Amino acid sequence: MPVQDRCPGAVAPKIVTLETQTVGCDIAGSGGGPSSARGTAWLLSPGLYPAGITVDNRSIVYLLPGIYWIGGGGFQVSDDSTVISVASQAEAQSLYAVKDNTTQVKTLWTAGGGGVLLYNTTLPTSAAGPITLGGGGGQLLMKAFVAPATTPVDPREIFDNMSIFQDRTVTLRVTLNGSTADAEVAGIVYVPGGEAMVNGSASQFTLDQVIADTFKVNGSTGTIHVLKRVGVDAVITAAGLVD
Repeated sequence: MPVQDRCPGAVAPKIVTLETQTVGCDIAGSGGGPSSARGTAWLLSPGLYPAGITVDNRSIVYLLPGIYWIGGGGFQVSDDSTVISVASQAEAQSLYAVKDNTTQVKTLWTAGGGGVLLYNTTLPTSAAGPITLGGGGGQLLMKAFVAPATTPVDPREIFDNMSIFQDRTVTLRVTLNGSTADAEVAGIVYVPGGEAMVNGSASQFTLDQVIADTFKVNGSTGTIHVLKRVGVDAVITAAGLVD
């Protein structure tokens, strides 16, 4: 199977816990072992990722729907690597089949389903790390998390339509990089204690809503669209005394 269905070196079950994923998830890194193959593709499941996720070496990561608890280490993508949210393993396989045609990938992804939330925080044994997604020749395509309709009272519904939620005590930067292919991070990017930075390039970068202590936009010949599509309805309220 060209798309491998867990972190390098991890064993069953595929849902990640402290017991099944005791170190950082290093996708296609240069440290040898099963993660050393350049350009490999991986399918990740939601769960706890102690020490974070690192994606490099021109690899491809497909994210199944759900909440990814980044327990320290951050989520860092570099070296022309790709991150795409998918509805299923079958959708990942379909996207992988056309991976060299970014236009086809975007078309198939737009028609597909799935949605994820990256929750960036710490663990007692692992300090927080930054989130850096996209850039170079890779693609960044993320749909926002939506709680399953079968659990209408699930507390996760408070995260509906969010794609990134950084712990309020974490003051690190969340960086979203454009690339040579059109990029999209749907839903709400929430970085209350840190800086959200969007770097454009010769492409179209689409966002919905950004809530951050500081919001910076850089670019060259690219275009950054900040929208507010249906369902993205974060409202900030406050109360205080008036003389």
